[in-house]
Amino acid sequence: KDHYAVAVRKPDNQIEVKTDEFHSIAERVGLFRLPFFRGMAIFIESLLLGVRTLSDSSNFYEEEKKDTNQKSTSKAGETMTDIGVIALFVLMAIAVFILVPLLFSNLLGHLVHSETLELVLEGILRVIMFIAYVVLISRLEDVKRIFMYHGAEHKCINCVESGQELTVANVRRQGRCHRQCGMGFLLLVMLISFVLFMFIRVDTAWLRYILRIVLIPLIAGISYEFVRLAGNGESKLAAVLNKPCLLLQGLTT
Repeated sequence: KDHYAVAVRKPDNQIEVKTDEFHSIAERVGLFRLPFFRGMAIFIESLLLGVRTLSDSSNFYEEEKKDTNQKSTSKAGETMTDIGVIALFVLMAIAVFILVPLLFSNLLGHLVHSETLELVLEGILRVIMFIAYVVLISRLEDVKRIFMYHGAEHKCINCVESGQELTVANVRRQGRCHRQCGMGFLLLVMLISFVLFMFIRVDTAWLRYILRIVLIPLIAGISYEFVRLAGNGESKLAAVLNKPCLLLQGLTT
């Protein structure tokens, strides 16, 4: 729970592996061990770790071109860069997947004259835009390759969780979908935000935009609890929650 590893295939086809420690804020602050709050912490930490590992993988290529002694970037500087990249990513995601659907639904609201139908349109637009985004980027060669590694990752996890030895032969027999996939988490965020805003309604237009942004941590926290439920349970509710996530993985693995 406190270590992670990055394996990178370099241009010469050699695989370099780097391991490091990562300690969650939940270890120091009890609040983030509680339901809902733990999902908020994991959401931010997953972004931070994701950017850091991408940075690590690109550094392997940089080291091919120059001597590592020439590198002068401090750890603090790298962290600030990671935070800057995350902030940009989050702002872009908020603009594209949260504010744009709301803007379009508001415009269509002048035609339908129904707040409920307007909220339904917003939710449908958000999911359609997200799936369209996944389909479009999957056509890029680099992203397609990433999605192939994504499927291989799931196969490895399924192999370990089934109690089998982690060998290529055993991994190949596994399925490429996993119930606790991060992409499934993002889809749940979309769906849960739709349900939440059906109940949280305001008349002021600008307040709608503010609420969509400030409630993101809460939505992430709720979504994480649903992911845990879907991943650890065998109930009918877990099966229902798993279905859209598994369907999405048909595109991302």
